Amino acid sequence: MPPRPGSATDLVPPALPHVVHARDHPSNAIAAAVARGALMRVGRGTYLPTTDVSPRAEALARVIGTHARVATDHVFSHATAAMLHGLPLWRTPGRTHVRMAVTGGGRRDPLVVRHRGIPGDGVVDVLGLPCTDLERTTWDCLLSLPALDGLVVTDAAVRAGVSVDALLDRANRSARVRGVPRARAVLAHA
Repeated sequence: MPPRPGSATDLVPPALPHVVHARDHPSNAIAAAVARGALMRVGRGTYLPTTDVSPRAEALARVIGTHARVATDHVFSHATAAMLHGLPLWRTPGRTHVRMAVTGGGRRDPLVVRHRGIPGDGVVDVLGLPCTDLERTTWDCLLSLPALDGLVVTDAAVRAGVSVDALLDRANRSARVRGVPRARAVLAHA
């Protein structure tokens, strides 16, 4: 029997796909596998077997590749963290969101969005990957996603135990932050 609307749900993180890292294989072997259609590139140095291709698998593979490649402290956030927590998303994220203490340096990857600052608390381990906790993830999604996308994430997070009052308190403390008016409007419907 499906849960009643508004009842608490246990979030189930997604199964992580098998990822091939270019650094672990000779470049000619990777090139040959891509040429024969056995692998597809999903991010810098990150490949996914073509037997496991879907938008969600590609997004998850990019997360694994980013985690393996980033040398500094980092935490996955925004829609990326929502996906890792198992929250439903209106759209699969096309880019990986990661919070870092320092965002400069290194080659930029157009599929990775770097956000400055790792939260002092509110970091959890999901599938062996550092993520913002559910409340912070929901807040980040409220600020950055279009209203409908943010509502989908927020409704599921509230069913999983995130307090609307705690999110409203964040909105009141962040009055001058871009996206707060939209976040308040979405919270009124959550």
